[in-house]
Parts: sequence; C-alpha cells; structure tokens
Amino acid sequence: MKLNKFLLNNIFKSHSTKDKKKRVLPLDNSRKKSTLKKFLVFFVPLFLVLLISLYFISPLSKINSISVVGNNIVSKSYIKNKANVHVGDSVFKVIGKNKLLNEKLTKNNSQIKHANFKMNGINNVKIYIEQYKVIGYNSDKNNRAYPILESGKVLSSSVDNPNTDKLPYLVNFTNNEQRKYVVKAMNNLPSYIKNNIRVISFNPTSIFPDGLRLYMRDGNKVYVLISNFKSKMPYYHSIASKLKSKSVIKLEVGAYSYPQSNR
Repeated sequence: MKLNKFLLNNIFKSHSTKDKKKRVLPLDNSRKKSTLKKFLVFFVPLFLVLLISLYFISPLSKINSISVVGNNIVSKSYIKNKANVHVGDSVFKVIGKNKLLNEKLTKNNSQIKHANFKMNGINNVKIYIEQYKVIGYNSDKNNRAYPILESGKVLSSSVDNPNTDKLPYLVNFTNNEQRKYVVKAMNNLPSYIKNNIRVISFNPTSIFPDGLRLYMRDGNKVYVLISNFKSKMPYYHSIASKLKSKSVIKLEVGAYSYPQSNR
C-alpha cells in the first residue's frame, strides 16, 4: 500500500511540473515578442531618419549635371539662370517641380513654347525645350528686320542677313492684332504657298481698309483682304498654275487675274 501511494504521488508531481512549464513557456514567448516589437518601433524609424540624413548630405542629392536640348535660339545659360537650376543644387529643385519651372521659363521668354524638366538617372537633369518657330520678319522704316514667331509675337532685337532662310517680310503694319492674324493665317497655309510668299504689305484703300498686297517669289502680285486671307489664299496655287505670264491676282472680291504687262 505504501508503495502504491508513493508511485501515485510521483505521478501527480510529474504532471504538476509539466503543467507549470506549459504555462511558463507562452509567457516567455509573449515577452520576447513584446521586446522585439518595442525594439523595431524605436529603431526602424531611427534607422530611416539616419538613412535620409545621409542621403541629403551625400553628393547623390545634389545635381551633378544639366543638359539642354532643343534650344537653337535661346542659350543654355539663359535657360539655367531663368529656371534657377544649377549644378550643386538639390535635386528637389527639379523633382515634382516640372509645371512650376515650365511656367517660369515660358512667362519670362516669349520664344519658349514649352519646357520639360526630367531627371536623367539619379542626379542628372535634362531640360527639353520647344521653341516657337520664326516664320517671317517685320521690317521697319529703316529696313531693319525683326523676327516674327509663329505665335504672332515680334521680337525686339533685329537680325542681320535674314534672307538666308527665305522667310517673308511683313511691312507697313501698324496694328499688332492685324499682323498677328495674318501671321497665324499664313502659318496655316500649305508649305508650297507659304514658301512662295516674299513680302506681305499692308495696303489699305478707301474701298478696302484692310487690304493686303503680296509679292510672290514666282513674280506674281496678289491683292487680298485681311478678312479673307485665310479663306482665299489656299486657292493661289490652282490660279497661278494656269497663268502664262507674271500676273496680278485680285482676290478682294471674287477672283480674277491679268498680266502685269497690261498695267
């Protein structure tokens, strides 16, 4: 009997000890997880702040080079200065600022149609420039030629030897809006007509106060109105192709022509 009691007591003690161990183990795991969580919550943000700080003081956060493409009129130095973007500046002067930089350049220079700032690699900047084309020259009383952009804007600086690109001259215009309208209408003409125009002269009369006289490179003269320039000039080629000699083509009202030798 005593032996049986001894065995039973040992068995109960053994089970009791295992139960205690089972209760202790989950508590230890929970503590470890809690400690690890606290460690991560504290050190991960600290590590990220350290990484970001190292990046901002490293050369990688500074602009290494700036290249400009598409600028055949406006200089590279002008573009960089007006945009206020230089080598050594923070890359965040460019990243996310494309719209702002584009507005800054287009407002400061009427020759720039659009500017696109892009990061080329980690810290190299590439600026893509789209300029308004020069489509003619405004000639003043002293025969100085001022470039006219496709937007209708006349530049303030005259140019030497403009005839090398064979663009038309606009003369005797006193009204900027009229000139701008003619420029835009001319720019929409087919190239074989547009390239044939040598001079567009404002030629008002008592009957036609918005009259124009055009001197063509093929030797013909055209009389047309500002108000119908856009609608009538596209017919020039079909009319001129039927002429046998240099002629005067009248397009103010209707359309007819006669040889220059008759007048």
